Amino acid sequence: MGVSAINHKARKLDKRLRKYGLARRQFYAILEDQHFQCDICTLRIDTESCQIDHNHRTGLVRGLLCGRCNQGLGNFRDNPEIVRYAEQYLRKWE
Repeated sequence: MGVSAINHKARKLDKRLRKYGLARRQFYAILEDQHFQCDICTLRIDTESCQIDHNHRTGLVRGLLCGRCNQGLGNFRDNPEIVRYAEQYLRKWE
């Protein structure tokens, strides 16, 4: 990987971090604390593949997720009640 590709990835990460008000050290601390795993499904994530999950009302960062889990929360509108109903539905058909 060339220097320009590395610089591009670093700039891309910095842009994402600014969007959520995170410093690089905070981001890496979260990633390490989660053992480089999605905080929901435990799939391995890295700096490029992870999604920064945040509360849409407060803007506060909740954790780092894989793309599928982050999209799932969005599809359920961050509503725990809908997630519970989805769980009940899936268990009914086990």
